[in-house]
Amino acid sequence: MTRRQRRYIFYFFILVFLLFGTGVVFFAKGWRFDFKTVVFKKVGAIYVRTFPENTSLTLDDNPVKTQSGFFQSGTLINNLFPKTHILSISASGFHPWQRKVEVLPALVTEVKYAVLVPQQTELVLQGPLTDFWLAQGEILTRNNKNELSWRGQKIPGADVLGFTNNERRLLVKDAKNTLFWVNLDEVTWLNLSSRLSLLLPKENFNLFVDPFQDNKVLVKRDRSLAVFDIQRNTLKALTPTSTLLLGPADASRFWVAWTVFDPKAKVSKLMRYDKFLERGSDTLQTLPGKTKKLAWAENSTLGILEDDGSFYLYNVESNSTSKLASDVLDFSFNENGDMVAALESKGIEVFSFRGEKDYWRFKLPPNHKITALNWYKDDHHLFLVYEDKAVFLELDDLPQENLVDLSGRKAKYDPDSNRLYLISRESLLSASFPKP
Repeated sequence: MTRRQRRYIFYFFILVFLLFGTGVVFFAKGWRFDFKTVVFKKVGAIYVRTFPENTSLTLDDNPVKTQSGFFQSGTLINNLFPKTHILSISASGFHPWQRKVEVLPALVTEVKYAVLVPQQTELVLQGPLTDFWLAQGEILTRNNKNELSWRGQKIPGADVLGFTNNERRLLVKDAKNTLFWVNLDEVTWLNLSSRLSLLLPKENFNLFVDPFQDNKVLVKRDRSLAVFDIQRNTLKALTPTSTLLLGPADASRFWVAWTVFDPKAKVSKLMRYDKFLERGSDTLQTLPGKTKKLAWAENSTLGILEDDGSFYLYNVESNSTSKLASDVLDFSFNENGDMVAALESKGIEVFSFRGEKDYWRFKLPPNHKITALNWYKDDHHLFLVYEDKAVFLELDDLPQENLVDLSGRKAKYDPDSNRLYLISRESLLSASFPKP
């Protein structure tokens, strides 16, 4: 072998070494060679967490080994070329789940709330039932004769007007509009209409539940608001008699809020009462139109819906209101009060105040008849309650690829048992969702 040949061999090995070293660095930095496009690309990954954990995963029709276990709650699928992949999830007894997932270079796309919907429902109570309510882990029912039953015992009333937060008391009304305060612990009740008729002779009034009071209810007349102490049989005014008509009222742990409507100015004025200081005040906040609904969230934020569809949030600390949406028909806060879903005539808007992703919007088919929005316990799903079904919607599923219908009327979700209850053929059924 000549000196020149030895030199060429030496240079060849140097070149191979350099190329190999560069390749290792490229590989370590996430570069891979795509044989389909014949170019190097930087890869990404998908992290998926499923409920239930024991599922079958496929990506682009290729099986993926799940990594969920005692020390790891999800599965990381790495070395993926940037493009839109098809992720599919299945498990026995559940509806299949599938989504288009976009993978970006050097990033991990997260799918953290893949909740599978159960395929089967279980019989809870035989009918005939027309409605039901969940309380203390048990079920209050109404039969086809408009009779309420609790723990196998008939209680007065035909309609439930509200529960206290601890679900120990509830306000009911019978067919003659007689109001009763029911103690669910002892299965006893008081006729509030007869008591209040002595204190308010020849006056019309409506009662509202204060969720944080077991022995007090709000009494709203046309132009005044008061608290009725059921144990003491006394009535205490929260506001002097107004010259204007009172709108809706609602109570939180620390506040009572209501509006008064000025027909000349066509505005509603927001009022509030401090339950701790026992003092009412004008918030100096005015809103166009009549108030349709007031509802407090757990964080003392007040949602206000006007009859023109305008939806506002009132902040107690800053004593200010901000308009959040228009064309709103109804709204629902999540349990912590840091998210709110607004039902509109053509869609749903969801707002988060947590500092992460803060907004979602979904279009709905025309002529939809959603009667309520119920939050799922992970705050990333909603039950859209229709007259004859409930639809499970994931907030990250903007294309609505995984909408699943659960047939039945009067659907209600219980986060404690993680079950959806509904009436089908006059019997009460439930669907048990996977443990989060």
